[in-house]
Amino acid sequence: MAAHDRARWTRLQKLLAGLAVLVWSPILIFIAIFIGLIVARWIGQG
Repeated sequence: MAAHDRARWTRLQKLLAGLAVLVWSPILIFIAIFIGLIVARWIGQG
């Protein structure tokens, strides 16, 4: 494997990691808020 191919692959991995963060951050935040609301309602009823 040539050096420039490895560099290109590393850059591709960084790009994919950035896309994954962009996609998953709102989803994880939404899940956290959703669980928080359920727990708050559950505690409020208790």
